[in-house]
Amino acid sequence: MEPKNIQLVDRYEYILKLCTWKNVLDLWCVDHDFLVHSEDKDHPWLHKNIKSVAETLLWVDFLEEDVALMTKSGFTAVQANVENMDLWKTFDVIVAGEIIEHLQNTWLFLQSCKKHMKKDSFLIITTPNPFYYLHQYQVLRFWKPIIHEEHTCYFDPQTLGYLAELNWFSIEEVYFTKLYKKWHRYVSWFTYLRRYWSQWFIITLKLKSE
Repeated sequence: MEPKNIQLVDRYEYILKLCTWKNVLDLWCVDHDFLVHSEDKDHPWLHKNIKSVAETLLWVDFLEEDVALMTKSGFTAVQANVENMDLWKTFDVIVAGEIIEHLQNTWLFLQSCKKHMKKDSFLIITTPNPFYYLHQYQVLRFWKPIIHEEHTCYFDPQTLGYLAELNWFSIEEVYFTKLYKKWHRYVSWFTYLRRYWSQWFIITLKLKSE
């Protein structure tokens, strides 16, 4: 997993490809996307796109009001804590988009995901890259990066990959992701100059074979 060899992919295209005609579990997505971005073409709502390609789709959140909102909007949703959920079934694909950096216990989260996976299931984790080039600019200008108030931790591909291996996962693929907002197109050449300046990365995991 050499940094210079990690390719750039489109986050949405990559996830949708793995979710097509699969039984999918999507974790914790209302707060970031549904209320604000459901109709924003420059920041498309991932869950809505997954629903259009998946065989089945179940969404999980720990906030009762969010689950009610999703159900009212026609989605299948259940209330549960992703660190100790027990849904009594397995899935082909579990999508954890920008949630691991919000959790109190990432170890419990990975163990919880394992209970809902088969030997050929995929766990897709996307998370912000702490070495994003704008963070470096913020340090230069403001003396520190601007950190989301609800983030508890940050990973890069190496540290998250190591944590996954400790939890008996094998790493299938690792990619940095392309930017999608219009104004970012003018500065995205930074990500081509140095992959580690990308805004997010994706790591896809499977259960280790015995």
